[in-house]
Amino acid sequence: TYYVSQAVNGCTSPTTSVTLTINALPAAPNAGTDISICYGDPTPDLTATGTSIQWYNTAGTLIGSGSPFASGVTAPGSYTFIATQTNTVTTCQSLGDTVVLTINSIAPPVAPDVAVCAGNPVPDLTATGTDIKWYNSSMVLVFSGSPFATGQTAVGTYTYYVSQTNTVTTCVSTVDTVYLVISTQPTL
Repeated sequence: TYYVSQAVNGCTSPTTSVTLTINALPAAPNAGTDISICYGDPTPDLTATGTSIQWYNTAGTLIGSGSPFASGVTAPGSYTFIATQTNTVTTCQSLGDTVVLTINSIAPPVAPDVAVCAGNPVPDLTATGTDIKWYNSSMVLVFSGSPFATGQTAVGTYTYYVSQTNTVTTCVSTVDTVYLVISTQPTL
């Protein structure tokens, strides 16, 4: 509490009291643990425990309020969100709690098409990547690993699909289409 008066021509006025109140900041809300998902999976809402939750990006821009909060992000990458809470009586806003949402993506493996003339040895299909899986044209798993001996010898075009899995995030890539073409020998 402070007291203030004024003096005019040597006369001092009665004092008036002024109270300065410094309110404590509320504790930061609990925004939980970081979240990691695979690209294509539904993006979960962010949640924070507290009162009058506000969500900010790393630039300090308010992007939403309340809990749960739908971030709206779906593209691969890492996104940092900061949650604060506000004391509804004092209107003081807390420091933030940070949560990182990571959307993991993995590109399909590199797998070239193969063409061969009938009667010649049919080469194996190969793919460069990790934890390679091969599927037939009906998307039924037919082999794991690389190289893949298809066993095909008849003239025709055979369609296979190949994917890879990130062994750390367990995210499965989109598939790459691989064609095996066995052509007839030209006649003389």
